[in-house]
Amino acid sequence: MGALLCLTITKIKLPKILAAIGGWLGLIMLVLCGVLFEVSTMFPGYIALVPTLAAVLILVSGENESGKGAEKFLGHPIMVKLGALSYGFYLWHWVILTFYKEIYNIKQVSLLHGILIIVLSAFLSWVVTLLVEKPIRNLKINHQSFKMFAILLIILLPVVLTNGLWKYKIETDSNKSEVLIGSDDYPGARVFDMKKIDKKPYLPTAANISDDKALPFTDGCQQNLDSAEVKICEYGATKNYDATVALVGGSHSTHWHSALLKIAEKHNIRLVNMTKAGCRLSTGKEGLPKCDEWNEHIIGKIAEVKPDLVFTTAEISYFNIKEVPQGYIEQFEALNKLGIQVFGVRDTPYFRNHVPRCIEEFGRDSKECAIEKVLVVPDVTDWSKLKNPPANVHYYDYTDHICPDTLCRPVIGNVVGYYDTGHLSVSFVNTLVPYIEEDLIPLLNKVKKK
Repeated sequence: MGALLCLTITKIKLPKILAAIGGWLGLIMLVLCGVLFEVSTMFPGYIALVPTLAAVLILVSGENESGKGAEKFLGHPIMVKLGALSYGFYLWHWVILTFYKEIYNIKQVSLLHGILIIVLSAFLSWVVTLLVEKPIRNLKINHQSFKMFAILLIILLPVVLTNGLWKYKIETDSNKSEVLIGSDDYPGARVFDMKKIDKKPYLPTAANISDDKALPFTDGCQQNLDSAEVKICEYGATKNYDATVALVGGSHSTHWHSALLKIAEKHNIRLVNMTKAGCRLSTGKEGLPKCDEWNEHIIGKIAEVKPDLVFTTAEISYFNIKEVPQGYIEQFEALNKLGIQVFGVRDTPYFRNHVPRCIEEFGRDSKECAIEKVLVVPDVTDWSKLKNPPANVHYYDYTDHICPDTLCRPVIGNVVGYYDTGHLSVSFVNTLVPYIEEDLIPLLNKVKKK
């Protein structure tokens, strides 16, 4: 918008009265923006048009001087001097505010401390503008000279070094997590088989948890919302394999991928991923883009893959769903006609809050971040309510390794269980491998003998 205004502002002619009203209106909009809107949750988004349009009104008004507009106030020498510091202020204020909140471990800033932060930001802006910005801006050297190159290099060096060190730290933390998770200090799901463990700083760390996702989420093998094509990707043993397991369904199927991959690599199994974002294995109308069309093709594609076993979710652990959808049953029956057996796993609980953010804000043991087990995974499973369940579906429930008592907690055995509201982290899923392997391998051997 700024670029468009730059190209057209000299051609915009307004009557003085409109220019005056527009300028003051823009200034009022700009000042009230932070007062009227919950900027911490509404940005980025369309709401950004409010301050942007306010700036446009101010600039257009200033180009059409009326003598009574906001340009009179904003053009005062004091305001001009403050404006000269504004970029430095923009750079400094958020840094100081963020460090202040972290150091004092608070969410709200008092009026007095807020004023002090503003004053300190203004002072640092003045210092940086005086000692750094102005000298560089006023340098009288050839822009193509070595001196200019050296200056730019000196400016960029701290940024490059800081980013490099931060990246190294994140990678080191990630490698450390991979080594520790599964140990007696970080047993994850295995904690419920142990008598006692010491409380350790949870893993993955806050910096790494958002990336702790199964491979199909990141390597492009999970189909996106906008396409009905059935994507087929192979993992594990892709040649001379002893069996084939197809992972099918939506993202709540996908997040089991890392456990299946470990089992596949150990037992010479071909693991075929056939998942689509937001699209369960069901003939029910999901109402999501391309999902119904994807489900029309999926059975035929599974038949082409010829798996010994299909691994998928057998029900939905969502708040308002109390039974296995008929669409699930119809797809399971379609597989039954093809002679394909199904490893149907109970859906994992959904949390009310974004798990990593919640434990950062309230702490791992806060009730804010836990949820009552009965609300999301009641004692009586939806599957057990079926009078005539499909004969080819073998139902497995790992809920007790996630929520052992009355609460589902975000950190299990010092491992963060979820990377968002409803998807298991790779780190935690990997601690479930022994339990899944104990069920899957005997079933697979039994199916292969038929």
